[in-house]
Amino acid sequence: MTNKNLNDNLGNEYFEAGNMFLSKKSPKKIQVYVEGLDDIAFWRVMLMPYENEKRIFEIDVVSLDKMGKTHVLDKIMQNLVENSGGSLVGCVDSDYDYLLENEYTDTEKKGKAQLINSKKYVFQTYTYSTENLKCYAPMLKALCTKITFQDDEKMDFQAFFQKYSTIIYPLFLWNLLFYAKNEHDNYTIENFCKDISINTNEKAEGIEYNNFKNRYHNILDNFKTRIDQKVSEFEQKFSQYVSEIEISKNKLKILGLMPENTYFFVRGHDIFELTTEVIKPVCKELKIIKEYSIRGNGKSDEEKNNNLNAYKSLMNIAYKSHKIVKNKQNQEEIKGEENFNEVIKHALHNNYLFWGCFFFKKLEQKLNIAFR
Repeated sequence: MTNKNLNDNLGNEYFEAGNMFLSKKSPKKIQVYVEGLDDIAFWRVMLMPYENEKRIFEIDVVSLDKMGKTHVLDKIMQNLVENSGGSLVGCVDSDYDYLLENEYTDTEKKGKAQLINSKKYVFQTYTYSTENLKCYAPMLKALCTKITFQDDEKMDFQAFFQKYSTIIYPLFLWNLLFYAKNEHDNYTIENFCKDISINTNEKAEGIEYNNFKNRYHNILDNFKTRIDQKVSEFEQKFSQYVSEIEISKNKLKILGLMPENTYFFVRGHDIFELTTEVIKPVCKELKIIKEYSIRGNGKSDEEKNNNLNAYKSLMNIAYKSHKIVKNKQNQEEIKGEENFNEVIKHALHNNYLFWGCFFFKKLEQKLNIAFR
């Protein structure tokens, strides 16, 4: 039997048996299965506060050739972890399963959602994915400060994402409805994500490019016209569903979905890309402001140059801590548009400044029930 096949058959009984051979003073080992390799770090941060002398977590994918939500849930089903004492748990992205458990017409989708929402030892993000939590708008200013070492109110990220969310909310309800009914021919998640994409580099007449607050809001005003047209098209073409859409609003509100926070439930990769594009020019501007300030405060040219070089050195160290990028001369430094973009993405990927988010608190509450 290969190691791969052996791993496939390792279940809760195996981990319980292993725990029996440990010293009474040894902590209980809890096997945690996640969807993909890039999820391991996220769930390590989530679960670490619950490790103590009584328990430790070992986090991994089911196997390298069996990654994804389906394989995690299959493992949970195979091992009946509800009655196990929690020696094996699963951690997954919610996708639409948190919102649509009671709306699915497809038996398989409904069964998967019921498993995620009901089992004590299955934990979910409650947002579409981990990326949505990392894009928690109220803390994006702090992330920009962390990247550039410059604290400045150049952009109200919370206002931007609230407005963006409110604009896409009516179209998102249609997307949910078609997904719940398996009517993918009418409108897919891919169609929806394409429709809600925006060009953050778009210039606005009479507004300076680095006036981010006004320029971004101008972009959203134009964007709203496009979205409203799409919603109107659906209302006319599928008038039989209009009343159902209205009824769904209250049901979804109970779960936490409101017009101003829709971005939490949009496909995570797309929100991650949008957030990257929104904060990138802001970080560039903050970097320029910092350098200008350093030049202006030096008493001599030598002091100015020394302070500026110290800042650039600090930036390079910070960038390398995010990701080492080598130039053509094989020197480790950050230069150019592409490299700066990678810095932003890496910083956002490692962003855990979402402790005030309602959906994180919901996850934390379930973890407390299971492990406190």
